[in-house]
Parts: sequence; structure tokens; C-alpha cells
Amino acid sequence: MLMIKHNKPYFLSSIFNKNIVNKNKKNTNKSNTSTTNKHPSTPARTRFAPSPTGFLHLGSLRTALYNYLLAKNTKGQFLLRLEDTDQVRVVSGAEENLYKCLDWLGLHNDEGSNNPPGNKPEIGSYKQSERRDIYAKYTTEIIDKGHAYKCFCSKERLENLLESSKKLKPKSSASYDRHCYHLTKEEIEAKEKNNEKYVVRLKSPDIYPEFEDLILGQINFQPRYNYDDKRFDDPVLMKSDGLPTYHFANVIDDHLMEITHVIRGEEWVPSTPKHKYLYQVMEWKEPKFIHLPLLAGSNDSKKLSKRRNDSNIWEMKKKGYLPEALINYVAIYGWNVPKNKQGNLVYSLEELINLFNINKLTKGNAKISPSLLEFLNKQHLLKMLKNEEEVEKVVEMIIQDEETPDFMKVDKNKIKKILLHVGDTLNNWKDFGKQFDYCFLKTDYNNENCINFKNNFDNNDIKNVINYTIDNSVLLLNEKNIIDLIKDGLNLEDKKIIFETLRYSLTGSKKGSALNDILRLLGNEEVLNRLKESLKYV
Repeated sequence: MLMIKHNKPYFLSSIFNKNIVNKNKKNTNKSNTSTTNKHPSTPARTRFAPSPTGFLHLGSLRTALYNYLLAKNTKGQFLLRLEDTDQVRVVSGAEENLYKCLDWLGLHNDEGSNNPPGNKPEIGSYKQSERRDIYAKYTTEIIDKGHAYKCFCSKERLENLLESSKKLKPKSSASYDRHCYHLTKEEIEAKEKNNEKYVVRLKSPDIYPEFEDLILGQINFQPRYNYDDKRFDDPVLMKSDGLPTYHFANVIDDHLMEITHVIRGEEWVPSTPKHKYLYQVMEWKEPKFIHLPLLAGSNDSKKLSKRRNDSNIWEMKKKGYLPEALINYVAIYGWNVPKNKQGNLVYSLEELINLFNINKLTKGNAKISPSLLEFLNKQHLLKMLKNEEEVEKVVEMIIQDEETPDFMKVDKNKIKKILLHVGDTLNNWKDFGKQFDYCFLKTDYNNENCINFKNNFDNNDIKNVINYTIDNSVLLLNEKNIIDLIKDGLNLEDKKIIFETLRYSLTGSKKGSALNDILRLLGNEEVLNRLKESLKYV
């Protein structure tokens, strides 16, 4: 394919992203600096239209989120459409995963294939595999208008054409010779009577129309031809199984569903001239196009794929990532989000809705940062722990989690108490079981950490700290400066022996919470019991 932008030609044979995103490298990560306001002033009607060929991942979540944000920011509607015409590649469970993930994330659609109350009967099904009659109607219409034709060519003939096109010099991105376009009406009828299979092809124009992308600007993307042996782009619109290809189905559906803005991945830029041409020949108003830059993994420059488990949303949920954190995380990549009053990028979904603006969407690939996700997850957990109702939600998450030990699940009040007092020491709520199991279990003073502790310190020093603490427990246990009091009382030079000894006695040398938090959690009676028990193992 040949793309002409700013009167300069670019070919798709090299790195795709470099060809379509701002050629001025110093601006590739900046938001749209055009003085023209691209943000709609009227309600936008957007759609998220995934194919069930894999589970929802970070890249597709960002596409869904931006469509959702634009619709909600403008008081419009957000639709969910299932593009399942490629039945061969449909993955079992992918559709259910999609609905489950979007519901968990709080991205609730107004209309869609999951049948919310807002569905419009006149639209019909929001699942493409159930819209055959609609596509058949428009297939007949576009053929009758002379802009498409039936192609009966065999697979073998098409493969031979493709191979021969590869040998052309100069090369051609098109391979079909338009053989079936020249069939007579009688020849077509005879083939149909003989039950020969066919596809329907678009009669492509000599030059596809330019289109405007609200992020990338004006784009002129053309096939590359060898004019000594002219081949034709002529993409398939309707397959032999009676289902349309993406090109035709998405144009028909976006028209009938009255979509005003199409927000999708940058990989669809080469297809957009075909879509614009289809709008023209069908005499329909086209939507505004917004193509998002690629979202690259942290270890390579490849775009995130739904077939790679590292970005699978449901798997990330199982790892303890909060929906608020994932929404916040993907929102940042591709949008110049302003910092809040606290000087960070921590935002709720409602806050993101209010802030969203097309003019602030950015150009250039975004390389994700796992450390940023960890930070956002921690911050959103802290926000939850400051709210009584949200704390109850975290408690339920811990109880319902299959990795939480059963001995913890029976004491809901203790879980809540721990979260209220020292929950802010957690980086991830999934760490609760490992970090606070000492609050529920009898301490094991022969574990590896305890053995290492006793090997590193003199036993008499350990005993002195424990005995002094027991003997002066009434004075010490409620004091925040307990370490300093023990240090002065024993005339010690170093505090480390005190810290390590008390951690050994109270938690079995488990790292994590601050010592004062541990004392407060266990309570004086339990602290004394553990101090006395730990002496037996020194």
C-alpha cells in the first residue's frame, strides 16, 4: 500500500507506525496541537466492536474505554457490538469473558450484544453473526448499484494470482485480475444454477478517497500497482458462507446504529479508505475516525495481543489488580492526562469522564510501564481503605478469593480490623494472606527466618530483650516509643536487636508491618503470650 501524507509518499512495506504517525519525531508523543476543536459539542454515539477471537486484554480495554469516555463525556451512548463473522477463529468462552470483564470494570454499555435494557428493536441483533439478512439486503443493493460483483474464482486460481503478483516488478499490493467482473449475466446465472460458490467483491476505485483522522490528520492511503500488469484491490465484502467481511459489516452496522465516532486501533488505518469509499457508494454519512497508537509491551515493541496472557484482563484481576487501577492505567497511554491537585495521575472513572477530550489524545506508540500499574493499584487500594463501605468490599474480596486460607475466612471482623489499622502497608490486597497470617496462626519459631535470626544474634541478648519487655509490659506495650524505652532500659547501643527480637517473638520474624502496628493488632494479652512462648525456642 502507498500512503501519501503532506504530499510525500510512504509505503506500508516498512514499519507501519512510522509511516502513519507524525513524521516529526519530536512531536510523536504530544497531544494534537491543532487550534481546531475536534471534541464534539453534541452527544457522541460510539461503539466497542471486538471479535471473540481471544480474551479482553489491555489494548482492547483502552479502545473500549476511550469509546466509553467520549460517549459519557458528551452525554451520548456507548454501544457494544460483537463482530463474530469469522466463525473459524472464534475462541470458546471469549464472548462470556468480554461481558464479564466489562461489567467488572464498570464499563456498562447502553446498547449491545449482552442485551441491556436500552437496546433498540429496529436495529436488530448487536451480534454480527445474527444479522445475515441485513447484510444480504445491502449486498444485493451494492451489486445493483454496480459497485460490487460476484466472484466464482477457485482458491487455486486466487493463490496462483497472488504468487504471480509477488513476482511483478515494480511490485503490486493488489493481486486480483478482475476476471469475474467481466462475466455476463447468463454466465453468472449458469454458475449459480450449478451451485458454484462465490464471494462478493467491491469494485475498487482507481483512487481511494482521502480521509481525515482526528488524531493523525489528513491521510491518503493507496494500493501500489504495476501498470504493465494491472491488478485490482477489489476486497471481498461477502464470503462464500454468507457472512460479510469486516470491511462491509462494520460500515453497514455503524450506519444503521448511527455511530458518530469510530475509535479503534491504528492497525485499521489501511482499511479506512475502503470504508470511506463504501460510505460514498452507499450514499451514507460517514462517522469521524480516530485511530489510536499502538500499545506496546514493556519488554518489546510489539503491540499487545489478546493471544498473549500477560495482558489478559481477567488474569490480571486474579493477580489482585483493581478495576479502578486498570481503567486509570490504560487511560494514560494515548491521552495527555493532566496531573491532579496532588501532582499525580490517580483518577476515578467519573473523573476521567469529566476530563476526557479528543484534543488531548496523543500520537506515537505508548510503551507500558508495569511499575506505574503497581503504583496506581496501591493508590486506589488506599482510597478504598479510607471509606467504610469500600473496606467492606475489600473484606469480601479477600474472603471470596480462592487463595485466601480457610482459617482466615472464618474471622471477617479480624480481617476488617487489620485492614482499618494497617491495610495501608499492603501493596496489593492479594498479599493479605501472606502478610498477616501471623495474626491468625500459632507462631512457628522454627521457620527459616527465625533460625537465621537466632544464628545472627547472641541468645542471651535475645532473652534479655524478651524478659525486659515482659517484666515491664504495663509501661511499655502502649507506648509508641517502645523501642527507645527498651534501649534505654537495657543500656543498649543498637536498636536492631530490639526490632528483630520483637518481630521474632510476635510474628515469627515475618517482614511487613511496622512494629507498632503489630502490637496494636495483636493486643497486649496476645503480645505477652507470644513473648513468653518465644522464650522456649531461644
